[in-house]
Amino acid sequence: MNTVSFTTKSEKKRNVLSNNVSIGKAFAPGQQSADPVKEYTAIWDTGATNVVITKKVVEDLSLIPIDKTTVVTGGGKVLSDVFLISVFLPNRVVFHALRATVAVGEITGADVLIGMDIINQGDFAISNYSGRTTFSFRMPSIEETDYNLSQKQKPVSAFPTPGRNQLCPCGSGKKYKNCCIGKTMSTTVAR
Repeated sequence: MNTVSFTTKSEKKRNVLSNNVSIGKAFAPGQQSADPVKEYTAIWDTGATNVVITKKVVEDLSLIPIDKTTVVTGGGKVLSDVFLISVFLPNRVVFHALRATVAVGEITGADVLIGMDIINQGDFAISNYSGRTTFSFRMPSIEETDYNLSQKQKPVSAFPTPGRNQLCPCGSGKKYKNCCIGKTMSTTVAR
């Protein structure tokens, strides 16, 4: 089995997963495309069903619509053009002849949305270890990633336990020793 993959790293935590991809007109696997391929910034969006491209991509590549589809937006339903494209991800991960819908509005900070039509073809992982966001994609999917299977875990609090004389994180305005820790202690004593 031939596996291809890439990893994109950031020096800080990111709320938007993005990297550079290349887009070209659709062509069959194993053939060379005579048409131009251009590089664009893409956002990885698990909320998008399919690849979405801006009008700029359509104009840059002189794409011709093959169909129309109904797109549901916050403002309602809109009819949008559909194009056949090839998507070149980093490290020679290529998708041939994908259906891409033209964006109804702008895609802030990018010209392409990578949707679930690509993401569900492989394994997609995100880590925020040491305050740095890293995301990886590999194709095809070769194993399940389940952090619960790899180790028995203790519950981890999203907030550190405050000192006894600090304000309780529950928002009551009371000191921790007179609020939640007191509830914990009385529960323990009642047993």
